[in-house]
Amino acid sequence: MNPPEDIKREAIASMLRNLHAKHAEHLVSSVWRARPDDSPQYLIDDNEIRQGFGRIIGLIAHSHWWSVSRLEKEFSRTIGAPYWCPSEWTIDPLKIACLLRVADASHIDARRAPTFLRAMRNPNAYSDEHWKFQEKLQKPHPADDALAYTSGYAFPIQDAPAWWLCLDTLTMIDRELRQVDALLADKGLQRFSARRVAGIESPERLVSYIPTDGWLPVNAFVQVSDVPRLVRMLGGEELYGADLKVSVRELIQNAADAIRARRFVEARSHDWGEIIVRLGTDEQGEWLEVDDNGIGMSSEVLTRYLLDFGTSYWGSSLMLEEFPGLLATGIKPTGKYGIGFFSVFMLGEAVRIRTRRADAAQDETLILEFNTGLSSKPILRPASREERIRDGGTCVRVWLKTPVKDEGSLLHRGGDRKPYTLERLCRKLCPSLDVNVSVQHGNRTRPVILSSDWIDGDGESFLLRVFDEEMPRFKHYDAEYLKESLSHAASNLRLLVNENGEVVGRACVAIEQFTSEERVRGARFSGAVTVGGLLACRLGGIAGILLGTSERVSRDVAEPIVSREVLAAWATDQADLVPQLYDQANAQAICAHIIRRCGGRTKKLPLAVYQDSWVSYESVAQDKSLPDEILLLDIYQIWQIETSDEKLVLNSNVILVEHSHLSAILQSSDHSDWPDYGPSWDNCSYILQRSLGGAIIEALAEAWEVSVEAILAISETNYGEKQTARTVGHIGSYEVVRGVMVIRKPS
Repeated sequence: MNPPEDIKREAIASMLRNLHAKHAEHLVSSVWRARPDDSPQYLIDDNEIRQGFGRIIGLIAHSHWWSVSRLEKEFSRTIGAPYWCPSEWTIDPLKIACLLRVADASHIDARRAPTFLRAMRNPNAYSDEHWKFQEKLQKPHPADDALAYTSGYAFPIQDAPAWWLCLDTLTMIDRELRQVDALLADKGLQRFSARRVAGIESPERLVSYIPTDGWLPVNAFVQVSDVPRLVRMLGGEELYGADLKVSVRELIQNAADAIRARRFVEARSHDWGEIIVRLGTDEQGEWLEVDDNGIGMSSEVLTRYLLDFGTSYWGSSLMLEEFPGLLATGIKPTGKYGIGFFSVFMLGEAVRIRTRRADAAQDETLILEFNTGLSSKPILRPASREERIRDGGTCVRVWLKTPVKDEGSLLHRGGDRKPYTLERLCRKLCPSLDVNVSVQHGNRTRPVILSSDWIDGDGESFLLRVFDEEMPRFKHYDAEYLKESLSHAASNLRLLVNENGEVVGRACVAIEQFTSEERVRGARFSGAVTVGGLLACRLGGIAGILLGTSERVSRDVAEPIVSREVLAAWATDQADLVPQLYDQANAQAICAHIIRRCGGRTKKLPLAVYQDSWVSYESVAQDKSLPDEILLLDIYQIWQIETSDEKLVLNSNVILVEHSHLSAILQSSDHSDWPDYGPSWDNCSYILQRSLGGAIIEALAEAWEVSVEAILAISETNYGEKQTARTVGHIGSYEVVRGVMVIRKPS
């Protein structure tokens, strides 16, 4: 809404470039009136010609942007003469389309870009480069079977970009001439005299036609000589690691994107569409199949985008041609790199894709087959009657090189842990997907994910879905305690809703707990960050889901999209709920640390130990008997001190509190400091501001009725060896000296 003027101009120009050809198809039959009561005006005044040939004229105009292969399909029949012409006359739309196509493409000399008009129009930088070389070209002339472009002007080094753009443009014309020539020859039609562009074979040869001055163009473009090897490297384990589950995730992601697109195109409901995941066996072996009823793929999508490594269909010119307006609906496809599909070859080399565009007939179902992975060319063929898709969509089947019961298979988990079931694997991979996912065994189909059920579904089931299932780590495991903990945690779940009304999370603060000093396993809660509904990385200290975004192709790192204000408000609300989940003070203090990291207020939760009692932010802030000097002793130092049978007795001005490290909430090396906001103090440690020690300093400021900055100006808040050594207490007759932060009250 209300874009800047330069963005508006660029958007309009892009729209016109992409839609003008398709719109041209309807111009012949369009009606214009200057005023409502005026007589209608047409591009073709003659009614008989307009009615008899308007449609084919429009199609030929539209064909300007079609591939040459589509010309043969669309213009396969000769048209007879109208009644007022000799009967032996005929019209060949294919020949006319080819003639106009190459004539338009090859018209790039100075007549199209006169110098005076360039000065008048002052084109943008991109158009100016085109104009710069075109105004210097002479009329092309025939040279044997070639079209020769020449210039009397030698391009100096400052015009090198224009010369290279000229080469690219002539290469495009050469490709058009060669493709059209092949089509005409195959159809037995008269071929054009010009069938290529002279000198286009190399930059060195083109210089003899279009000279340069003071520099020599050489063919030093970046090239990839072994594309299959590159795809195997960057589309498989080198990118995603050895985790075969990634392949299933990528297939589900592609299916979900296709379903979302069809929802928009056909105005379907937000919960329409289904992905079915199957395991089966046939004469070739065991296979995995991911089936969707999404938008499907045309042959152009299969050959130009699916097989073009690193090129995504979403947002492409072909998508704008096939589905005008789809991008403007707000669709946000998860796939955007054009790489994910190739991860399927991590599972096996034999892959079959059945697809049918949702608006195509059943007999237009296409089959793309890889029989030996990427080492040979795939086969594209029409589907047999038995292979046809009934209602549009795509089905990808891969024959597994490792059977599912074997070690190292898709469902294998390593060690002595039970393997995944297919249902459990799908729940783990797409915990917040907005598309229905089912698993099929034989004739039985069982739903495992319902569209967006993570938002309002049963809390216990939701937490179990997101639960870190790498458990138990310990030999003893208290299942009853887990069930009870799940129930309590589910009651603490709250939605996180951004300012625009979008639900961006459902979560609660929760940590790992044990039922006794023997460390019998209780509940290890886990959270997840999802991108497009699919698992990206884990959360620590937060159980549930936060929606995220990722800029990495592998999507193993993601950052939550929740705003800092919404996250802080959610964390503050959790401070009142934590005691319902944990009754131990130390557990509540760990939760308080998570809450502070998220920018929330810890309220009455215990933060530190002062004079042998746990204290909260509120209790410290309301204490008017505090000494004028407080020593903050990091809690980890107690582990080093309490090694004897005697108890450490702290001095009355010592507060035992965690202040030297931050727990990593986002389990990711790239974003380990998320969320990277909180209190903002001048000249103070990033860690201290976000730790419980920082909360104590804020509480002291409130109790002393001064600013935090005033306290810090006269205090000693160094870390490590720079900390001030003070006596913090005694063990029997032995005085204990440790490094502390000295917090002083301003006079």
